[in-house]
Amino acid sequence: MRPPFTDTMMERLVSRTLRIGVYTSSIFMLAGFITSLFHPEMLSNAVDHPSLTQLIALLRPDHDFFTRLLNPFLLFYLGILLLMLTPILRIVMAIASFSLERDFRFVVVSVMVLFIILLSVYFSSSV
Repeated sequence: MRPPFTDTMMERLVSRTLRIGVYTSSIFMLAGFITSLFHPEMLSNAVDHPSLTQLIALLRPDHDFFTRLLNPFLLFYLGILLLMLTPILRIVMAIASFSLERDFRFVVVSVMVLFIILLSVYFSSSV
């Protein structure tokens, strides 16, 4: 029989998730930096400030996917995107944790915070 899900277990899971998010983001940005040292000409093809839909379109798997993946511009932005998604994942985990604890007041507050963040991301990417 599994032990009940405790606050300490949730704190460890959140800590591990945030750490993995930061490390993964750092790896993408470092890979972008290293790639830019070997292929500086690829930076001149970069879009000034890509929207979220442009980034997602660049990640579309097709025959040119691995060539695009070595683009330092894309690696930098993927690192930044992962770094931005890490706290959002933390809020989703808080919603799950508060739901397990049946603390519905904090579930509602967390859902509202998540909704505001997602709404701001949506409107900022559509401009």
